[in-house]
Amino acid sequence: MAVQWCENKDPRINTLRKGFNQRWPTAGNEAQAIAICRTSQDVADALNETVRNRKVRPTIRSGGHCYEGFVSNNANGVIIDVSQLDYAQTNSDPTLKYQIGSGVQNWNAYVTMYKLWGTTLPGGSCYTVGVGGHVSGGGFGYMSRLHGLTVDWLSAVKIVTMDSGKGKPAKEYLVSAKSTDPDEKALFRALRGAGNGNFGVITDYYFSDLPVPPTEALLTVMHFNWSDFDQSNLKKFEDLLNTYADYWAGRGQNPETYGMFGSMKLTHVSNGSFFIRIQTCSTQPAGRITAKELALTQEFIDLFAKFNPQVMALPGAVFVDEPSLPWTGEGRLTTRDGQTVPKYTVLYDWLNAVQALNGATPNQRGKYKSAYMKKRFTARESMTLHKYLHLQPTGGISLASSLVQIDTYGGNINKADLIQTTSASQRASIMKLQYQAYWTNPDQDQEYQDWINLFYKDMYWDDSVVPREFRGTPYPGANYEGCYIGYPDVEMANVKDNNSRHFWPDLYYPAIYSDLQKVKRRFDPDNIFNYALSVKT
Repeated sequence: MAVQWCENKDPRINTLRKGFNQRWPTAGNEAQAIAICRTSQDVADALNETVRNRKVRPTIRSGGHCYEGFVSNNANGVIIDVSQLDYAQTNSDPTLKYQIGSGVQNWNAYVTMYKLWGTTLPGGSCYTVGVGGHVSGGGFGYMSRLHGLTVDWLSAVKIVTMDSGKGKPAKEYLVSAKSTDPDEKALFRALRGAGNGNFGVITDYYFSDLPVPPTEALLTVMHFNWSDFDQSNLKKFEDLLNTYADYWAGRGQNPETYGMFGSMKLTHVSNGSFFIRIQTCSTQPAGRITAKELALTQEFIDLFAKFNPQVMALPGAVFVDEPSLPWTGEGRLTTRDGQTVPKYTVLYDWLNAVQALNGATPNQRGKYKSAYMKKRFTARESMTLHKYLHLQPTGGISLASSLVQIDTYGGNINKADLIQTTSASQRASIMKLQYQAYWTNPDQDQEYQDWINLFYKDMYWDDSVVPREFRGTPYPGANYEGCYIGYPDVEMANVKDNNSRHFWPDLYYPAIYSDLQKVKRRFDPDNIFNYALSVKT
């Protein structure tokens, strides 16, 4: 096949320059062309044309969900689009048994794998995210406490690099844990959590084995009215946060709970309410919901009885979690054995639960930040969350679509030995936080960014928790494990310590960055693949 080039005069160009986040590209930073590839050879040809002939910068797009402008902001460069590498197939070689192209989107991957192979990936819930970027950054989702990160299952990766030196053509590598060349084995490790456009263009992922999903899943949603947690009830709000956190730090360490995954969505007070959602499934392959899963779910629900949970959100709320409604079409209120599910809960066939949990939002403007947490919330953190989620902004902006999402972590993710074989080194946390702001009016960009940037900085400004020179960030230590590279935040590229050292590598790649730099020097010595938070030579 041949590369399809979408050039400046092509009527598709303005559409294809954009991704999910409509902030990008900014004026003057538009790419000159999009190279639409369908094979790994297309990728090599596109890189040769981009780097050797046009002598411009390549950036890489799969699903188009990069939060920052690391792909779309490519002034006069070329976007290498791998979205059409959207296949899933099997091979006779056991190491390469399951092959998934880097252009496949999450939902299509889950449906194909379930229907053809009876397997799944422990990846994210957002339908349209491409596996190219999602998997290379770790691959995290509702099944991860049970099955670990997606990269933990990777057996091989195919990648096209420009490591041959100036003037030389692109080169394809198939790397795995069985690679005999030490450099290639190091590259494979790097691609298992730090592959996001750092070393080349990933075209294919391979798995020698894959997890078998459950047959059914319970979805439980409890809504809480903000009026029950007003300024006079700050201690109650802290108690709710830590009832949630303490479960995952304590009871949630028991393997019998690994089939449970929780997400607390702290939406702005203008919604009137916020909610906690959990998915509960059997820990056994193809397992059904039994009395055990019903009891675990009820046990979790009972912890929150004192906080007056509601079945439904308040009228007019922007964030309404439909799976909580008992008349949801695909859900059931009894098991196949006739047992009634707990209040706030609906029973789904597992694939329908995945569909119900789609985390995709409309394409709009957004800003994001992240933090890994190893411990429960401090009083100051609780107050800061309450303060900024109650802030009434000036300037006409609405924070109704903004939130802090607190996902559970741990379980089989937190196997410390996997730090030696992957580049996902944050494996001691109990929660992962994602700060999110959404809007549509470009004239309001600064106001929304100011809100989320100040919120985040204030959250991590306690020098009894964060060393003074690292304040304003969740610097790795007793309480935090830094930030998630899958939720990149360009502001972190500017933070400096007392020696004026940019310390963002400590946040995104704690304890492994020097190893990644060695791989970078070997496979991208000319720093062709670069952006604000890319691994540097």
